[in-house]
Amino acid sequence: MRLSLLLVAASLLVALPVQAQQAINWDTLAQVQLTQQDGRYVPDFAPEVDLLDGEEVAIQGFIFPIEQTMQQSNFILIAFPLADCNYCLPGGSESMILVEASTPVEFTYNPITITGKLEVLESDPYGMYYRLTDAQQDS
Repeated sequence: MRLSLLLVAASLLVALPVQAQQAINWDTLAQVQLTQQDGRYVPDFAPEVDLLDGEEVAIQGFIFPIEQTMQQSNFILIAFPLADCNYCLPGGSESMILVEASTPVEFTYNPITITGKLEVLESDPYGMYYRLTDAQQDS
């Protein structure tokens, strides 16, 4: 079952255009392990990921809307396109970023590239690993 999910995930990666050469890679953000600490699981990020904390980054992905509007100020950027279920996220916490946009972004099913300040979250109550603040969509 796990192998089939990985094969599906790998096939979806080709849906992203190659145009964003300076964008960080989702494979980089996936370098995280869950470790048990004080009776709960917490993310343990690779040093490469920790170096990105507080940095201005660009990343390419798909909008998973939070608001029911065409203009999204707060949304989740996901590594894979939405599948048959519009309420199901197609990956784990390592494949999502909570985005707080400084200028609203028009909802689309197509991939977008967005730039902002990346926060690596050690202990988020919602289980998110990453937040992108002051984010703007690249043209």
